[in-house]
Amino acid sequence: MLFRHLFLAALLLTVAHGAGAQALTLAQVKQKGGTPLTRDELTTLLPDAEYRRQVGTVYTHWTNFPDGTLDAGRINAGTRTVRYNRDGQDGTWRIRGDGAYCVDVRGDYPAKWCRTIYRLGNGYYAFSPKADDDAKAWKFSLKQ
Repeated sequence: MLFRHLFLAALLLTVAHGAGAQALTLAQVKQKGGTPLTRDELTTLLPDAEYRRQVGTVYTHWTNFPDGTLDAGRINAGTRTVRYNRDGQDGTWRIRGDGAYCVDVRGDYPAKWCRTIYRLGNGYYAFSPKADDDAKAWKFSLKQ
């Protein structure tokens, strides 16, 4: 498991560029043709998907498993530290009835949130389900 986290961290350092790019707003994503994914689309897309996101020098990644659990990890490239959850209980994910993607990550870096996911080209943008058009996006990638 440690090797997997280290490999993914190295991969993220290699392929994740452009973190300094300005975040798009919900209005901009819509204007460029971005559309919210439906519950059915998320149900097909998210099991076994690998999530990757960069904020500054911190790269976050996790894998959604079909049983609703996830395996999470994080690396800070600025300090070259690798953090991962050691207890094997990294977290859970689900899709709410309204189509919001919800995550509950436990361990070293806990997080709990729900987001509406928009697809724009081959990228994904997440917004609070109650976001207004001025809300800034979380840009991330999903890979199956």
